[in-house]
Amino acid sequence: RSAAAGPGDNVTVTMDGASAASVREDYTASPAAPRTGAAGAASADVTITVVTDDLDEDDETVIVNMGSPTNATQGATTTHTVTITDDDATPSVTFTAASQATADETGGLTATVTAQLSAASGLAVTVPFTIDGSSTATVTDDYTASPASPLTIAAGATSADLTITVGTDAFDEDDETVIVNMGSPTNATPGATTTHTVTITDDDATPSVTFT
Repeated sequence: RSAAAGPGDNVTVTMDGASAASVREDYTASPAAPRTGAAGAASADVTITVVTDDLDEDDETVIVNMGSPTNATQGATTTHTVTITDDDATPSVTFTAASQATADETGGLTATVTAQLSAASGLAVTVPFTIDGSSTATVTDDYTASPASPLTIAAGATSADLTITVGTDAFDEDDETVIVNMGSPTNATPGATTTHTVTITDDDATPSVTFT
């Protein structure tokens, strides 16, 4: 206020939050709007208290807009932005294991490849992947993979799964591999294990051969 209020001359402002931060989850404001300046005072305060969390997230804003005051006119600055800067570490993402084997091609067996965060994040994490060209199994003939790249770990979640479904055949053949390589994730850093090998072990009997 440019001058102290006179006796009985209260100054009231309202606070409008058009903000990226969420009240109660990210901050609290006290006192609640409207804010009344006592007679004889030249100012009144609104206190923004930040709520602690451990989630990596974008910086967030609390935008305080002055409404139409009573017993005063608006001055030059009627909007104040508080930026809550995130100080939580970016999580890493890793495959939970480097390899696994699934018997067989008798039909429909699955292998689950799990991408896991070191900590839950306030941001969605995307984890692209590719099937390495040195894999000996053939997509469609020997297996299918679902979902398509990238895997998405939703905000607040810690993992997402890729499902390798084994195809069916009756051929005696060598064991075959599906090698999954992790690409560069968004909103996370690569962890210790970024390659996972699924081995499809053959379960078909070796045929015999005879002269006719």
